[in-house]
Amino acid sequence: MVDQANLELFKNAAIPQTVIDYYISTLFEFNPTFNPLKVPGSFLCSPEVPSSAYSSASEADTIKILKELEKSCNGTEYSEVSAVLASNIETVTPETFSILGSASSGLSNTKISSLSPTVMVSSLSTLGTVSTWNQGQANIFIQKLISSGYLINDGSRLESLGTLVAGVPSKTIENIPATVLFSISQNTVFVNNMIAAPTVIQQIFVQKIISLDQSAASVVQNVPDAMATEIPSSSLVFSGPVDISKINKKTWTGEQAAMFFESLGETDFDTEK
Repeated sequence: MVDQANLELFKNAAIPQTVIDYYISTLFEFNPTFNPLKVPGSFLCSPEVPSSAYSSASEADTIKILKELEKSCNGTEYSEVSAVLASNIETVTPETFSILGSASSGLSNTKISSLSPTVMVSSLSTLGTVSTWNQGQANIFIQKLISSGYLINDGSRLESLGTLVAGVPSKTIENIPATVLFSISQNTVFVNNMIAAPTVIQQIFVQKIISLDQSAASVVQNVPDAMATEIPSSSLVFSGPVDISKINKKTWTGEQAAMFFESLGETDFDTEK
């Protein structure tokens, strides 16, 4: 079943994926220790390849597998596979992170804690694009960076963290000027990363922006649409003309809606903006 002729046969693009998946499932059931590097690269994209098939791979073979996955699988990933592959890596360098890509989130907390801060800083452009970090991992990365003397004290540093911004402590956000936070809040990618942060971090970020101008109209104007649910209801009491188009772009909680629609009943609407 595992001879090369069979493997070559299944390279035929006309063979349905369901048939390939069945073959792969049967292949590893028949021989659980079969070397995944012996199958065509596209086979590795199948969910039927068990994560255990990668557990005995050497670091060198793991790198080969990661490169093949990147080449053949169009971003398809499985968390268990990522965890196993990442665990096979002993020496982590910026190049390693570049190869691991999204599979970097498979690194254990212990492994992350042992990383050199220099490697972390050099790898931020890669690490900040990984969307599957859990909160604990993000916290460890940021704590390691800060304890090594890496300053997160301006907008560019905050933006450079990418998805790892979820691990930034509240005190760090509080210490960055509100004008700076407002400026980077115009960056949609940054805002998307920020809304994955703990609620308390989002609330502090929003409060800092509100502090620039506390009128309800300015609050609605200045706070990013995706973070509107973190606006305190007390900041939504209108006393002047309202740009209803701005309000309609945002998602509101029931409590917020009850608060500001009550005040809108006595307010002029501006529907032309």
